[in-house]
Amino acid sequence: MKGFTLIELLVTVTIVAVLAAVAFPSYTTYVERSKLVSATEELTSYAGLMQQYYANERTYLNAAGDCGVTPSSSEHFSIGCTAPSKTSFTLTATSLANTGLGGAGSYVYSIDEDGDQTTGKFKGSAPSDTDGWKLRK
Repeated sequence: MKGFTLIELLVTVTIVAVLAAVAFPSYTTYVERSKLVSATEELTSYAGLMQQYYANERTYLNAAGDCGVTPSSSEHFSIGCTAPSKTSFTLTATSLANTGLGGAGSYVYSIDEDGDQTTGKFKGSAPSDTDGWKLRK
């Protein structure tokens, strides 16, 4: 007779299950982190555009009193801008719901006119250290 015994098949299935149980959390963490990096890259890009706008116009505000550069939302984050005065702005990226990042607002990142980066929320709660962008546990 040729073929595999039931024991051999069970051992193989068990080995595959253990490998999948170890690999899947690492993969999901990697995918999550790539989405976070994408959001922080967009914030940096918009901050640069705001600096260019300021260099040309000597203000961060447009004629309507809004941010000189209007950011657009990405696939995973809503990006907004506030400019309370001619000389300051804050760009904020807030995670959207149903994007593999938990509920809406589970992650919040911001950058201001000085380039100061802060993490408002990470995995749904405020991190103990808000300086810089937290991308990992």
